[in-house]
Amino acid sequence: MSDKKEQEFLGKKILQNCRNELYLDFPYLDGAFASLEYEVDDSISTIGTDGEKIYFNPVFLLKKYVEDPVAVRRGYLHMLLHCLFLHLFKPAGEMWDLACDMAVEQMIERQAQPRLALENAVRKDCFDHMGNEPLPAERILELLEAGAFPYTMEEMRAAFSFDDHSRWDESATGGLRSQWEQMLLDAAKNKAG
Repeated sequence: MSDKKEQEFLGKKILQNCRNELYLDFPYLDGAFASLEYEVDDSISTIGTDGEKIYFNPVFLLKKYVEDPVAVRRGYLHMLLHCLFLHLFKPAGEMWDLACDMAVEQMIERQAQPRLALENAVRKDCFDHMGNEPLPAERILELLEAGAFPYTMEEMRAAFSFDDHSRWDESATGGLRSQWEQMLLDAAKNKAG
């Protein structure tokens, strides 16, 4: 097997492993977990999704998993929540991207799952500024635009960003968007029931 094929194989195994571990903590997201396939993409430097696939740079993924498997596992959930909250289908921009990252990270943090724990002073302080209730990305965007956080954009991106958002498509309508809307409804029903 060539090095490239081996990296692709290992990258897909890592993502499958992350999915399986997350499923143990979030079984009500089973439909969402089953919806994303994996594909190598050397044109990106990290990892990202378009709502159908998780695209990954194998060098980044293998290195990151060796250094910090919790970050990769958390990052997988991070991308899945972007899909469920339809962040991929709304207006793009640097502040919007950060607001979406902060929103999903706040949701993950509120789950208090030890296997997803991540310590960071900037994150903790920003969560304190957001208050006790989870905020949607739209409200966090308003706070960012108002300068409510005592950090630079670079500091907040370093604390909250994980994935590449270049495949997000605000013009997408119909099938894919409807699929994720339905999965969010199904997940809410499964969690309640």
